[in-house]
Amino acid sequence: MDLTIRQATVEDADGLVDIGRQTYIETFADFYPQTVMSKYLDKAFSVSQLENELKHTQSQFWLLEVEGLCAGYLKVNWGNAQTEMQEESGLEIERIYLARKFKGAGFGKRLFEKAREIAKALDRTYLWLGVWENNQQAIMFYQSRGFVVIGSHNFQMGDICDTDYIMKLELTRQ
Repeated sequence: MDLTIRQATVEDADGLVDIGRQTYIETFADFYPQTVMSKYLDKAFSVSQLENELKHTQSQFWLLEVEGLCAGYLKVNWGNAQTEMQEESGLEIERIYLARKFKGAGFGKRLFEKAREIAKALDRTYLWLGVWENNQQAIMFYQSRGFVVIGSHNFQMGDICDTDYIMKLELTRQ
């Protein structure tokens, strides 16, 4: 199987819109009214929004491609690009998104390991992320890698206010 993980550029914005919308719908469409979902997707996964995110100097997107198809991606942030804990020693995993048909094949692990590599290269001491309190599959994935819940924050989905757990993983120096 031909698998690549490559850093995305602004030229990849259209593809990121497609995979971002696809994976978000596959994961969350059953939990929100369609009008709420559509409004959120139009804001969070527009070409202009993703181009701006791709241009941020303290964010990176990494595309996972399987047999030439975009199967998912990783987005990490550090410094002032972090959405919450803007400590210099942290690296935020903002997104690990995989298309449903590629789940269970170890690709999420590959993207997670890429985040660890980036953290090491940037000399960060911990990884952190936010995950919806009802996304048990993702919570179990992160807990199996050593993440622990250290708090929570609100996530606004239209007029619906959800709770995300803040999870953290201390990285060992090697």
